[in-house]
Amino acid sequence: MLEHVRSNDTDGPAARFGRGPQARGDPVSAARRTGTVCHVRIKVLGPVEVDVDGQQPALGGPQQRLVFALLVANADSPVRTDRLIDAVWHDDDPPNRARKTVQVYVANLRKALGGEYAPVESATGGYLLRTGAATVDAVDFEAAVVEPTNEEDPRRTIERLSAALALWNGPAYADLDDAAALVPEITRLDELRLAALERRLEASLALGRHRDVLGELDALTTDHPYREGFTALQMLALYRSGRQAEALRTFQRTRMVLSEGLGIDPSPQVRDLEEAILAQDPSLDLPLGSTATPRPPVADDRLDTQSIRGYELRERLDETDDASLWRAYQPATGREVALRIFGADVANERAFVKRFDHDTQLVAQLERPHLGSIHDFWRVPEGAYGVMPLLRGGSLGDSLRRGRW
Repeated sequence: MLEHVRSNDTDGPAARFGRGPQARGDPVSAARRTGTVCHVRIKVLGPVEVDVDGQQPALGGPQQRLVFALLVANADSPVRTDRLIDAVWHDDDPPNRARKTVQVYVANLRKALGGEYAPVESATGGYLLRTGAATVDAVDFEAAVVEPTNEEDPRRTIERLSAALALWNGPAYADLDDAAALVPEITRLDELRLAALERRLEASLALGRHRDVLGELDALTTDHPYREGFTALQMLALYRSGRQAEALRTFQRTRMVLSEGLGIDPSPQVRDLEEAILAQDPSLDLPLGSTATPRPPVADDRLDTQSIRGYELRERLDETDDASLWRAYQPATGREVALRIFGADVANERAFVKRFDHDTQLVAQLERPHLGSIHDFWRVPEGAYGVMPLLRGGSLGDSLRRGRW
């Protein structure tokens, strides 16, 4: 993580008597006084957020947040004021004071991020955000994804790309995804995310983990039916799992989807793969000397690399005698969810089996604004699972302990 050090500054009388920025809990101003290291982290792979030494300064209203997002999307490159004005007032004629308003927005952002030490600064004709004074999750993600991979060990590929994908906490710029000026960057980042998923899955197949990735590939091919790379990986994974007929049906389904939706045939690579599966071509088998490599056991504090049916477990939120609740991430859709897991002992009890499908279907049919619905649920001999929206408000007990809100 990049760091920058604040110089020592003498506390003024306002600070000594509790009326300065330090008294208001401003971590950047406090760092300037003490000369301590201040960490500034900017997150856009999900809702736009800033973290300064564990605290989240306010970024202002939608227009000011959009100005900040555009600076982040063009990190280390100047963004002209005229371009910021066009983005903020995209559908309307800008007011006469538009340039002054943008100046105020930038001044507010600089103040929130540390004043003269902020990563936002003036540039010729506009402003820029320097990553040397802050870390940006999208920049870190792209650096990890485009890292040269010639002759890289598949295990290293999985480790590197899993860490990069774990930076995502929802769609990029999730709270500003309706801003037309951000659409190209959002699309670019999502394409990088899908490419990273594809390469990680390729590495898993190279290690013989074809059965482990089938659930994730099923979700990805459903959500991205025109992305033939996922289709090819699914066909190969099914074939290596001894499910040749299903692999061929996957090809037929893809051919129909492409024909009806786009009026095209599958690519030559996918057609060649179908012919190889029909002929049971030995080249589709794992290379000689390779053996299926099971996913290594993962400790509870590292469950961001464990996947269940395409859901990556990231954090244990709660646990009872019957079940555990996890914060999980679904790469196929780029969203965070809550995943409740019931162990095999509970999931196979006759009373539980009898009520699980019935009760879960009833909840799934509820459409109330203040009740969490159910995205998905299933039961297998190893356990029972329910996928729900991730509600970030905490519990009632947490709210009572915090006091008035």
